[in-house]
Amino acid sequence: MIAQLGALRKNPNAPDAKEQIIAALASKISYIVERAATLAGELKLDVAPQMEAAFNRLLTGDDKTCGGKTAIAKSLYELGADTPGVFLAGIKHVQMEASFGPPVDVAALLRGICALGLVRIAHREAMLHITDLLADPEAQARVLAARALAYSGRDDAAFVLRLKIHVGDKDPEVIGECLTAIMKLAPKTSIDLVADQLDDPDELIRESAALALGESRRREAFEALRNHIEHQPDPEMRRPLVLAIAVSRLPEAFSYLVTLIESADANTVLHVLEALKIYRTDESLRKSVAAAVAKRSEPAIRRAHHGAFEPGS
Repeated sequence: MIAQLGALRKNPNAPDAKEQIIAALASKISYIVERAATLAGELKLDVAPQMEAAFNRLLTGDDKTCGGKTAIAKSLYELGADTPGVFLAGIKHVQMEASFGPPVDVAALLRGICALGLVRIAHREAMLHITDLLADPEAQARVLAARALAYSGRDDAAFVLRLKIHVGDKDPEVIGECLTAIMKLAPKTSIDLVADQLDDPDELIRESAALALGESRRREAFEALRNHIEHQPDPEMRRPLVLAIAVSRLPEAFSYLVTLIESADANTVLHVLEALKIYRTDESLRKSVAAAVAKRSEPAIRRAHHGAFEPGS
């Protein structure tokens, strides 16, 4: 049956594709169910009832990696299937499996995907379960909970994220995701909170905060980033700030970066040139950068400019 599923991927328009997928979903072998569910999602087949039945069977069956259940939930989420039973069961599912050390929970990804699924179908209890998931023992589940809160677009989701940022998390990736999420949900009221994280001792949190501010493309966020650059003497600490300013794409942001090329220390200028490299097809910016570099005498800056902006680089 694995070979048949592989053939379907190469020939998705086979007349009996749906029937083969349905037969595979009924298999007792979780890996076959996993492959079938993934393929059903890729082909956008209307087999949600069969996937839900397979999911319920695997909840008490042999699915040691949780791969089958996770693939089903992912495909149902991506298809926008109205299957609240799957998402409600999946967001609470914990599956401890043996490892070389202590048992590990292999269902963290499943719980996170089901959080996204509840948001997509606008389930009335979505916020309840996702808030609980933000305190999940597994970092992967907490990260996806933050992502689901952003996906919800709800004002109350921003309050949950704000509290989580203040409380903190033992895994910096979780806070990084919360910073990204809150700037998507409530950028105007969250700039100061996110900017406060630019001084966090953890590098990942600092970089996440900078990027979240830059991606918001708000003038106030640019000003917060600029202020931190002006008060940060360490060129390496300036690197993510410079990149975030470039990502904002604001005209005043580009003007500011050009002034840094003219006046900042050489290492900071190297970071600016690297950050602006992605815009090297913008002829106006190319000219401004070239004019600023011409005012510098350092060979390293000249080489970096040539490597980043010259044709064929």
